[in-house]
Amino acid sequence: MKMQIVENKERKKIESYLAQVGKASINQIAEATGLSWATVKKHLEYLEGIGRVHGEHLGNSIIYFFNGNGKWQKRVHLNSTHILFLDTFISPFGEPFIRIKEVKKKGDKWVTFGEVMITKERIEDVKEFLETIKRHIDIYSAKIDSR
Repeated sequence: MKMQIVENKERKKIESYLAQVGKASINQIAEATGLSWATVKKHLEYLEGIGRVHGEHLGNSIIYFFNGNGKWQKRVHLNSTHILFLDTFISPFGEPFIRIKEVKKKGDKWVTFGEVMITKERIEDVKEFLETIKRHIDIYSAKIDSR
């Protein structure tokens, strides 16, 4: 079962603004869109949960970054309430990353359970490890089952 994404004009306004500027705080988004701080926060939590934006703590603020139009995103549905998001983004320091984000549905909200950031220089290491695991996963499973 695929995750259903509900369209909303306020969220679209927030996404459009972030797409134009790339990154902004809740206060900046609220001011630019004419939405209340609480409304922006609620929608940013939703957008972050579905992988459309991500927030990073910088000092005392959270800066939200637009994750693009989906060209460099993939959702891996582990089941109907458990998803891995794979996406790319540029850090505030200008460094490209691949992010693997785990989200689970709790009630009517999607909750982030963890994230892994992989730098461009380490992509090959991760790829090689995954290839090795793919070749040997059945052997590993057999050892676990024989216990």
